[in-house]
Amino acid sequence: MERVDWEITCDRYVGYIDIMGFKNLVLTRPHSEIYEIMKKIDECKLNNENIKWDNIDSKLVTTTNYSDSIMIYSKDNSFLSLKAFTCTISGIMDDLFMECIPFKGAISFGTMTLDIERSIFFGQPLIDSYLLQEELYFYGVVVR
Repeated sequence: MERVDWEITCDRYVGYIDIMGFKNLVLTRPHSEIYEIMKKIDECKLNNENIKWDNIDSKLVTTTNYSDSIMIYSKDNSFLSLKAFTCTISGIMDDLFMECIPFKGAISFGTMTLDIERSIFFGQPLIDSYLLQEELYFYGVVVR
């Protein structure tokens, strides 16, 4: 996930996607089955992060995941980053739907710190995206 010439702190687009029903899966399904689902989710994320969308550099977006959540970050607030971000999150959504993996999420914008080397990720857009997706009563992603 090395991203050369990315500012650690800047204004960027942030997406948060939460996989629905994860606690129930852990409670009711074999551990090995959940691991296979998590590998599918990771493939959806990585495949879309690394696609060159419409000849746009694929290094304008990065993703992380923690447990059943996927976070998507743009390099900065440029139009090309927004375009790559939009294509990436759309691709992730499409792949999750195709895999029949239910999810909900939100997109926000603002000052965000991504210190990938130290695994430090924080900022208001991440909080806003998380809180907004918590309020959704449908599968999909909304923009704040």
